[in-house]
Amino acid sequence: MSDSVAHPVLKDVVCSKKKYAYALLQGKSVWNAEKGYCDKEKQIQIGSIRESDGIGECIFNERFLSENPQFRRWRVFRVAKGQYEYRRKSADEMRKPQEVKRKTAARPVKSAKFGAEYFLCRFFERSATGRHLKALTDKSQYDLFLTLLLTIMLYGAKGLAWMTEKVRKEHCGLYGKKIDKDTILRLFKKMEQDNTVGAVMKAKCREAGSRKEQSVTLALDGTNIDFYGRKNDKARYGKSKSGNAVPIVNLLTLMDQITHELYGVMSYSGDVTDVSTVESVCRQLMYQGDGGLKNKLRLICDRGYWSVFNLSTMLDHGCGFLVNCNTARSNKIKQLILEHAANLQGYNGTAIFRGDEPDGAEAELLTAVTLNKEWSYTKTTAAGRAPFKTRAKIYVHIIFSHSIYRNALEHYGHSVAELNEIYREAQKEGSWKPAGEKHRFHELLTGKHLSLFDDNLIKYDAEQQRFVLKMAAVTEKCRLTASRVLVSDFCTDAAEADRIYRMRSNIEIGYRLNKSTMEGRVSGKSASGSFDGMMFLTAVAVEMSMQIRQKFKDYNAKLPLKERVYLPHNSLRCLMHTLDGVEAIVDENKRELIIQGGVTDEINEILSICGIKTFAALGREAFEKST
Repeated sequence: MSDSVAHPVLKDVVCSKKKYAYALLQGKSVWNAEKGYCDKEKQIQIGSIRESDGIGECIFNERFLSENPQFRRWRVFRVAKGQYEYRRKSADEMRKPQEVKRKTAARPVKSAKFGAEYFLCRFFERSATGRHLKALTDKSQYDLFLTLLLTIMLYGAKGLAWMTEKVRKEHCGLYGKKIDKDTILRLFKKMEQDNTVGAVMKAKCREAGSRKEQSVTLALDGTNIDFYGRKNDKARYGKSKSGNAVPIVNLLTLMDQITHELYGVMSYSGDVTDVSTVESVCRQLMYQGDGGLKNKLRLICDRGYWSVFNLSTMLDHGCGFLVNCNTARSNKIKQLILEHAANLQGYNGTAIFRGDEPDGAEAELLTAVTLNKEWSYTKTTAAGRAPFKTRAKIYVHIIFSHSIYRNALEHYGHSVAELNEIYREAQKEGSWKPAGEKHRFHELLTGKHLSLFDDNLIKYDAEQQRFVLKMAAVTEKCRLTASRVLVSDFCTDAAEADRIYRMRSNIEIGYRLNKSTMEGRVSGKSASGSFDGMMFLTAVAVEMSMQIRQKFKDYNAKLPLKERVYLPHNSLRCLMHTLDGVEAIVDENKRELIIQGGVTDEINEILSICGIKTFAALGREAFEKST
């Protein structure tokens, strides 16, 4: 109720809803006769109302009070739209300083998604990458990185800026401020300036070097991504795996074969070949591990990294290796295979074992022979000594797959049968002449038919008027196709060498996740810092995905087939969206979080498998611990 004493009056004041309060704005409106409506002058905020409905006491700011000192003696209350009541302050109230609210007081209680956020926070902070990243960055950077990681695992990397803001608004809140493109670029630039990625990898290498385990087995593999940005020093034309005629950037990844921990993510120019990167990888790993990884590190490489120089380089740096030999580049290796192929095919005096297959599938029958060889190389890294020649023992495992051999024979049989069918049809049309079969018949043949001519695997039988296989050449070709040559300096058993090499396929699965599920096939990041930061972010997302899959694999290994637990729809993205079904009520004033609903036995089981505290055991302290 207003006092009878004359009081000042608020004029030209409107009340505007903000996020957590109502703002009092003052400004005049002038009628514009030409336009037919009022033009508002620039409005100035003079105070605010803390109540959530906009009805309550007006708290004026110091600027307004200095310009209108008459309001210092009065308390003003908004009672309705455009209606205010005035009450004169008592002597005690006058002695108290004017309360000026620079920040909004009460924040409303809100309901938001909580499951995927809680799961990723707990899982990431338990990983080695999460621990070291949290120690090397401040809380704001760590929370922003975690929000970006959650976005990629939920929706992929495409449209990251606006999708991250959507995720931030929908969830209980890892990062409290608005996220846009500039926010993300500032994070990546800061990480580049502080060399955060290198520091994380160096800390992990030192940790691995100080452990008591005898070896650290890393899978080494690379891929490339198409680049559509304006300018990047590493974007060059090369051999694109997508087949598009655009500049590419090569990406190389090092991943632990057992724990799936990320030990390195490096980018190279698009015109750099895989085989030329091994020496720099060895030097970098030895530097990051401060020598602790010497004679403990083992690199598992595919045939793209095979070369005589690379074997000598790994031996020189004290890196163990298991490399798939590129038989197409070496005639000596081909001769070595053919010398033992007959015995391998006939099971004579060779080791027979079955290769490991996932999920209880029928195993493949393999035969193998192991050859001991002496390898001569130049030792250049011995402390205080000049380079000198030395020798090391290596083991050459020739592994023969009978199923691949049979499939190759069937393939050539079907190909020549199709060729003869095309030949008969061509004879009827009159477009075939044996003298020019390879050229005049070119438009009617596909690649697999032309390869029969190019590899000299068929001949024309004039008597039967059809093409027949040259069985000696086909048998030799199929034996080379069915044979895999693994060269190692530490693995003496062929069965163990084959098992270790098959585990390297996990990194291939990671690349497929990156390019399909996480949509990391292309990049438009022009600045080198933003590009490398984005590559690290997607690599960490792949690391988390692979470790989650491994948790389920380890859990199911102890159970019979009928009791095994699998990812929802066998998809990591579906897993994250399933977890997002859990919602919580967040009271940010009391710093409390109360689980509202969506918790199922399936979700609690998923959390339990991954070693995370279940929602059934989670109380009001969840919000405080997760922020």
